[in-house]
Amino acid sequence: MRRWKTRSLTLSAACLGLLAAPAVMAAPTYRIELIPKAHGVAPKTPNAISDNGNIVGQGYDSETGQTLKFVSRNGKKVEALSNTNGPTFGGPPDVNNAGTVVGRYLNGDGQERGGMWSIDGTLTDLGEVVGCAEPQGAYPSAINKAGEVVLHVDCHIDGVKVNGGVLLRNGVSTMMPSLEGGSTYPYAMSNAGHVTGSSMVQVNGSAVQQAFIWQDGQPMRPLGTKGEESSGYAVNDKGHVIGVVGRGIDARPFLYKGAALRELPKCDDSRLFWPVAISNDDSIVGYYQWSGPTQTGLIQNGQCALLQTLLDDSGAGWTDLLAQDMNNDGVIVGSGRYQGHRRAFIATPLSR
Repeated sequence: MRRWKTRSLTLSAACLGLLAAPAVMAAPTYRIELIPKAHGVAPKTPNAISDNGNIVGQGYDSETGQTLKFVSRNGKKVEALSNTNGPTFGGPPDVNNAGTVVGRYLNGDGQERGGMWSIDGTLTDLGEVVGCAEPQGAYPSAINKAGEVVLHVDCHIDGVKVNGGVLLRNGVSTMMPSLEGGSTYPYAMSNAGHVTGSSMVQVNGSAVQQAFIWQDGQPMRPLGTKGEESSGYAVNDKGHVIGVVGRGIDARPFLYKGAALRELPKCDDSRLFWPVAISNDDSIVGYYQWSGPTQTGLIQNGQCALLQTLLDDSGAGWTDLLAQDMNNDGVIVGSGRYQGHRRAFIATPLSR
């Protein structure tokens, strides 16, 4: 997760109840493996993994060098998703246990669209499903095990301009609420139907994004303090949210568990930590960036460790690990350098 717009804001101790100081955690040993090339597809960045191991991400055509999206279902070899052989730069794709994928694709006119691929390869245009009149403007963020999809739409529907979040369930679209009437950007959804992201609020005449949690049929709940820019990045089936308040060197990662935001422990206090996934047992994975090589951090029971230190002998030759997602079994996908080359990886806990 991974694509947010924020402003520079310092997070004060009054805003977050600090968790315990970071410590080396007793964590499972991990085995890391390459996601191998197949069918002419070279995986580069796996973006999401479902609980049963379906993987979707970004790659390239090994013959033409063009970018594309790939999927690996039920442990089978990766294959290209149709209509993605080109520069689709929008939000990363997502996949559920049924192997259904949502993401962006290019239509025959080269326009970037929101799409959904079924397990038989059928591509459905989500803009047409929600009724967007414009050729662009409906982009999915996530899909859960029930097949529910959340999107951000910016288009005309039945002649009315719509700019906000949409929940798509069984072909029926429901407009998400917002905070103070501003546009809503859904980023992630749990299998239980919790949605998180950011919604725009007004502060001194300026629009500022604020993290939220929402379920259909309930009011949208703001997270954090109004005026301090924030975004929710991931949510588990308990409704626990991870995200970031602030921007740049002032950004602070948070955990929300139904009360005040709490700052996450870090393995390295000198570097920025971006959380990307939270499992149902509240394990959290993310990555450290800036002022040094990229590294993946794993947090369990309030303690942090670097994934690099948890690898068995399979970790030889791997550096610069950057996690993109983790499922409820603790399996992590991401990219790193293997023998000096950027490659896609899957890291599996040997015990749990």
